[in-house]
Amino acid sequence: MYDPDTRQWTLLNPMRNRRSGIGVIAYHGCIYALGGFNGITRMNTGNATAPRPASGPYPEMYSPRSNFATEIIDDMLFAIGGFNGVTTIFNVECYDINADEWYDATDMSLYRSALSACVVRGLPNIQDYIYQPPQRESNSGQSSSTSPPLLSSPIPPSPSTPESPKLDDRFCSLQQVTRSVTLIDPYSGTSEERNHLSCRQQH
Repeated sequence: MYDPDTRQWTLLNPMRNRRSGIGVIAYHGCIYALGGFNGITRMNTGNATAPRPASGPYPEMYSPRSNFATEIIDDMLFAIGGFNGVTTIFNVECYDINADEWYDATDMSLYRSALSACVVRGLPNIQDYIYQPPQRESNSGQSSSTSPPLLSSPIPPSPSTPESPKLDDRFCSLQQVTRSVTLIDPYSGTSEERNHLSCRQQH
């Protein structure tokens, strides 16, 4: 661990398992190391370490994965995409430290590995990213819309989770090969693909 005040590195306690291609993120005062490859198989377990001691073991993720993205939104830790040892996956799940449990979240519409994720706030053109269900013709000749089904395990409410999430609280994951962007609304059960240029501020 690097301390910018002293400009020194400090060794921390080793992880319980050897891992590569892990997801690392700071969450509730700990550094979490999730998933990864142990030389034989992809893993769905996690370790937490300094700067403060942390108890364990932690609940296992639903999907074993390596080379995936992590992000925090509404005080929950999200694991996004990655590789499960057989194929690249599009699954998204989140960990609630208060419930000490993982939950299914909105899956991406593309399979992605070696991706990045960030929370985008305050986009001036956020309406362009809100999911619009496709229109289809009904028997009466009038157009109607269809929405994709919600996942069976919705994200549970928590003290830090608003009843109606803000429109600008969305995940923006960037895939370097295709240069496309997946915007994920973890509450509505929808995700939207956008060209990477759409993320730039429009005047």
